[in-house]
Amino acid sequence: MSFQNVFISEIHLIRFAGKRDIIIRPDEKTNIFIGHNCCGKSSVCDFIRFMFYGVDGHSDIFPWNGDKRMNGEMTICADGVRYVIIRTATEIEERVKVTDKNGTAIEIYETPGKFFLGLDSYIYDRTVYLPQKQNNLVQHDLTDPATSLKALDSWAEAFSDKDGAGIYSEYRRVLEERNSLMNEDKSGEIDRLLSERREFDSRSQQRGMNKTREEETVRALEDVQKRMAANNRRMVILKADMKNYADDIKLIENAENAGSLKNEIQQIEKRQKLLAFEAKNAFTGMTRDSLASLKNDYSAYSRLDADFREAKGSCDLARENLEINRKLFPEDGQAEEIENARAALDTKRSFKNLFSAFSLLFLLIAVFAFAFLYFYMEKELIFSLLITAAVIIFSAILGICSSLFKKGAKNILSSLNLDTQNEFDDLCEQFNSYKKSDDIYSESLEKAEAECRRLENEAASALSSIRRDIGAAENATLEISLSAPKAPLSASETLAKADLIMSKYDALFECENSLNAQREQYRALLSTDIKKDTLEISDEFAVLERELSFLTHQNDVLYEKQNELESKLAAIKAESEKLGDISSLVTKNENDMLGQLEKYRAVQLKCDSLAREIDLFEEKTVQPVSARVNALISFALKPGESFVLGEHFELKYKRGSQTLPLSKAGGGLTELAMIALRVAFSEQLLKSKVPMIFDESFIYIDKDNAKRLCRMLESDSHQILFFTSSDNDCAAYFKDPKVFGDIVFGETRRA
Repeated sequence: MSFQNVFISEIHLIRFAGKRDIIIRPDEKTNIFIGHNCCGKSSVCDFIRFMFYGVDGHSDIFPWNGDKRMNGEMTICADGVRYVIIRTATEIEERVKVTDKNGTAIEIYETPGKFFLGLDSYIYDRTVYLPQKQNNLVQHDLTDPATSLKALDSWAEAFSDKDGAGIYSEYRRVLEERNSLMNEDKSGEIDRLLSERREFDSRSQQRGMNKTREEETVRALEDVQKRMAANNRRMVILKADMKNYADDIKLIENAENAGSLKNEIQQIEKRQKLLAFEAKNAFTGMTRDSLASLKNDYSAYSRLDADFREAKGSCDLARENLEINRKLFPEDGQAEEIENARAALDTKRSFKNLFSAFSLLFLLIAVFAFAFLYFYMEKELIFSLLITAAVIIFSAILGICSSLFKKGAKNILSSLNLDTQNEFDDLCEQFNSYKKSDDIYSESLEKAEAECRRLENEAASALSSIRRDIGAAENATLEISLSAPKAPLSASETLAKADLIMSKYDALFECENSLNAQREQYRALLSTDIKKDTLEISDEFAVLERELSFLTHQNDVLYEKQNELESKLAAIKAESEKLGDISSLVTKNENDMLGQLEKYRAVQLKCDSLAREIDLFEEKTVQPVSARVNALISFALKPGESFVLGEHFELKYKRGSQTLPLSKAGGGLTELAMIALRVAFSEQLLKSKVPMIFDESFIYIDKDNAKRLCRMLESDSHQILFFTSSDNDCAAYFKDPKVFGDIVFGETRRA
């Protein structure tokens, strides 16, 4: 519904804040309520707001003590029709009902304030309701960054009669979404995709350049390798020819020196005969194979003998450790005595514990028997005591037996010159440690002796092999003899004979090998047919040598070039691998780019639409409100002064060509401007007459200008509810006000 003229005809505060049962019937024009401080003026203002909008987060309006329920009624006259608002609220729930003049409930789907005034609570607090010292509430909302968007949305919704999300918040969200796609800082999603695409293009171009460089490098490398291969083939031929020439020259020189070579052979033959004579004198019948077998067996024996000596040293050390350990600990007789003492002590300790347990048990039985016989069975006291004494005597006998066993244990410890059981336990532990270390040293000695025996047997086997080698070589040259066999050689004799054989036959066989080589060389020299002389061969050899040197130098240069090209090729391939295959990435980038561009287009269209809507809203709102502010307080403005609305409806002070903050206008003028701004906002929003409530809002305004402003407000035919604590000329502010000067707000009074 839309009402053109609305005023409050009756206020019935039943229970609210700290007040009870207050009834006020204001005039439909101007009403002045005068009361001292803290008498309840602001409570009445809050009650009016409560009736229109409910608690709405104001918890301090509940009764201050007792029952927290608050309720009241308020009669509204809208376009000549009377309506009654009935509201009840607790800290848990809240109820409101609107009835017509006949008491019939009217169903409304919004707050009474929205229904009658056309304002929600947010706009109500910033237009028609001016609480104490809060005239700058509108200015604060529109300039404070934390609340400006909410305020702009609320004003836009109120001015344009739009429901839903505010256009300023939506416009800010759309702008942020657009900036997240593309912005001046180049940090949006589309900017990132464009940068990524440029990188992909650069990588594709680099890959193409790398492919061309790789192909050129491969061709150059293949050319170098072909030239090196041709040079290598030619160098092989040259080296073969040079070898042939070198061999020819060497043969010629050897042929010329054949005489000296023959004399050298004769000298070697003489030395060979001498060595053969000495070897046969030392031992007869040794061949190269038997000498090799003898060397192998001699080497094996030497290694095994060294290992045997090392193992024997370990065995001696283990035996010495065992002997030292046995000298440090008691003899076997004392060990047996300790074992017997341990067994005896364990037996006596067991019997002592057993008798002690039975003694304690019989004591408990004696107590139980006395209690059972005397108290439960009601036997005579003497009989009960006799039974109990018998049991106690038996328990004492068991205790004496336990003491005897304990004394026997002490006697055993005394026989070992010990005082306590702990000393005996330390002795047993020391004895156990001795036995354990004795076992360890015995086991170590056994292992060392076994290793000695093994190595000794293997060394003896190797020595036997040496004897067999010597005997086999000797028997190979001797005839069968019926004489008695010779006694076997001792180990030292066998080794000495083996040393002698190896020293003699090694020199003999080495000399024979050298002699055979010289003879073969001599025969080869005598069989060679040389067709060129030495000078001709030397000239041809020098030509080949120069060509080989040139090719070698050329190959060195080509080899360096090959290494350089291979390094370059490897670097190109590595760079290509690093760049990677980006075809799939390019495709994904294109798809993402199309999607983001489509999204950007939709966001931009929405952004343009909201911008046009905001421009239309501000164009039709800013200037009329600003003009109305200046019209309302034109009487207080000096020449060159005026007020204008900023970008988002915040009021600014203009002096000449300078636009300054509102505070520069001065205290009184600033207060007047803020009141005028709220009035202008309410008039432009409503296009109707609704009650305007002032809670000491004129307290800082000079009288002359306040009076003029009140007269101008009165001329607009609004219902004005003006609450003040000062009665000085208040009635003179308006032309024909209704003054409530005798009302005490805390009492039940009717105006």
